[in-house]
Amino acid sequence: MGVIVIIGPIEFVKRYRFIASVLLKHGFGYLLKELQLHSMLPLSQRVMRSGLGKEISQPFPVRARLVLEELGVVSTKFGQFLSTRPDIVSPELAKELAKLQDNTKPFEFKFAQERIEKEFKVPLGELFEYIEEKPLASASIGQVHRARLKNGKTVIVKVQRPGIEESIEIDLAILMDLARLAEKHMASMRVLGPVALVEEFSRSLRRELDYVREGRNAERFRKNFKEIKYVKIPLVFWNYTTKHVLAMEYLKGIKVNDLEKIRKAKLNPKKIAEYGAKTFMKQVLVDGFFHADPHPGNIFVTKKGMIAFMDFGMTGFIDLKTKKELANLFIAIIAQDTEKTMKWLFRIIKVGNTADLEGFKRDVNEMIAQYHGASLKEVEIGSLLNEVIALAHTYRVRIPSNLLLLGKAMITIEGIGRQLDPEFNLAEAAQPFAKKLLKERISPKRIMQNWAENLLELNDLGAELPGRLSRILQKIEAGSLKMDVQHQGLGEFTSELNKSSNRIAISMIISAIIVGSSLIIISNKGPFVFGMPAIGLVGFCFAALLGALLVVSMLRAGKF
Repeated sequence: MGVIVIIGPIEFVKRYRFIASVLLKHGFGYLLKELQLHSMLPLSQRVMRSGLGKEISQPFPVRARLVLEELGVVSTKFGQFLSTRPDIVSPELAKELAKLQDNTKPFEFKFAQERIEKEFKVPLGELFEYIEEKPLASASIGQVHRARLKNGKTVIVKVQRPGIEESIEIDLAILMDLARLAEKHMASMRVLGPVALVEEFSRSLRRELDYVREGRNAERFRKNFKEIKYVKIPLVFWNYTTKHVLAMEYLKGIKVNDLEKIRKAKLNPKKIAEYGAKTFMKQVLVDGFFHADPHPGNIFVTKKGMIAFMDFGMTGFIDLKTKKELANLFIAIIAQDTEKTMKWLFRIIKVGNTADLEGFKRDVNEMIAQYHGASLKEVEIGSLLNEVIALAHTYRVRIPSNLLLLGKAMITIEGIGRQLDPEFNLAEAAQPFAKKLLKERISPKRIMQNWAENLLELNDLGAELPGRLSRILQKIEAGSLKMDVQHQGLGEFTSELNKSSNRIAISMIISAIIVGSSLIIISNKGPFVFGMPAIGLVGFCFAALLGALLVVSMLRAGKF
C-alpha cells in the first residue's frame, strides 16, 4: 500500500484527520483502507489498526447521514445534493440523505456588521436607518436581518458567514481528492464518475456563495412575471448588494403550506394551489428558468392572495430543445399516448450505453402503461418522472442534472398543492400550457419562423461547405491527406466537385431568397397581394423558379 502525502496548510491536514476519525467512528474504517487514508489516523490507531474493520449495527444509509451531519456545511450540502441524484445513489440512501437539515446556529451580529462595513467601506449607520440584530433566519452560508433604508424602504439583508468561503474551499479540495482516490482505488465507484459528480456539486455550491448571481436570478424572475398579477417577486437593491451581502425588498406573508392561517386570512387555498401550479408550469414550459428549491420556506402568500417567491440561490435552466421536448412529453402524458410518452421521455433523458438498456426501456414502458386509461387526475407528472429516475439507478443510466432538479421541484410543488387542495393535480395545470404551446407550434407564423431558422442554418452550412471541400481537395492534390483510398480519376473527381460546388452555391442563393421572403411575410408589411406582402410572394416565386431549374439540370445529368 502506498502512503498519501498531503501538501497544504495545517488547517487542511487537520481537517483531513478529522474526516478520517469521523469515518472510523461510524464504521467506515474499510473505506480508509481502500482509499489508502489510514495514514491520516492518530499514530496509536495506525499501529493497532484499531477500528479499521469495525462494524456498526446501524444501516449504511443512516451511518452515511450521520457522517455527513458531523462533518459540517459542505458535507451536509453534498448529502442534500446526492439526495437529488437517485440515478446514482440507491433510493434508500437518497431518502435518508433527504433528512439532512441546514440547522446552523446564527452567528453574532458584530460579525454581520463587520462584513457589511467591510463590503461598503462606510459605517453601518450611514447605510441603514436601522438594522435588527436578531436574524429573521439563519443557514449554513449566511443569515438574514431586517433593516430600513434611509429612504424608508424596509428590506431584508442577507449576510454571508465570516470565513465560510475559506472553509468551503478546503472541504471542496478534500472532497475532490477523495473522489480521485475513489476512482483510482475502487472499481465499484469508478462507474459512478465521482470526480465529475464532485465537479458538478462544486460549481453549484460556488454559485450559491455569489449573492450577486442570486440577485440577478431574482431580477430575471421579476422580469418573467412582470405581467402576471398574482405573482410577487421582491425587488433587489443593487446599491446595497455585493458578492457577500444581498439587500432585497421585505415582503410579508403566510407560509404557502400554512392552511389554517390562509383560511383565517379569508384566502382560497384551492386558488392558491392553482396559481402555484400555473406559476411553476410557466417557469418550465415558457421561460425555461425555474426555482429549483420551491419548498414552503421559500414560497408564501401575501394578504392579497399573491404567490411570493424568496431565495433564488438554486435555479434550474432548460434549453430551447429540451423545453420543446418537455412540452411534447406533457402533451403525450395528457393524451395518454404511451408510445409517444416513451419517445419524448427517452429524448429528454438522453440514454447512453448501459449494461441493460433494453431492460430499462421495458420497465419504463411497463410503468407508463399503468397510467393508460386512467383519468388525468390520477396522473402525477412529478412522481412519474421520479419513478423513471429511480429505475435509472437500477440500470446505471445517467440523467441530466437539470432534469433531476426539475423532478425534485415537481414533487415539492405537487406536495404543496395537495396540502392546499386534496384534488390538486399538476398534470391538469400543465394541460392548458401544453395545448397553448401545441397551437403556437402549428400556427403559420411559427411554421414560417421554423423554416426561416432552418434555412439560416442551411445557409451557414452551405457557406462553410465549399471552403471545407476546397481544403480537402487541396490536401488530396498535395498528397498530404492520409486516407485508405486510392486517388484514381482525380481530374474527373475535381470536375464533379466543381459542379457540386456550383449547385451548392445556387442552393445557398435559393435559401437566402426564401429566408428573406419569409422574414418579409412575417413582418406583414405592404404592399399586399391576396392579403400577403407582395415582395415576399415575388421572392418565393423566384426561388421556386430557380429551384425548378436546378432540379431539371440535376435530372439531365442523372444526379437526382
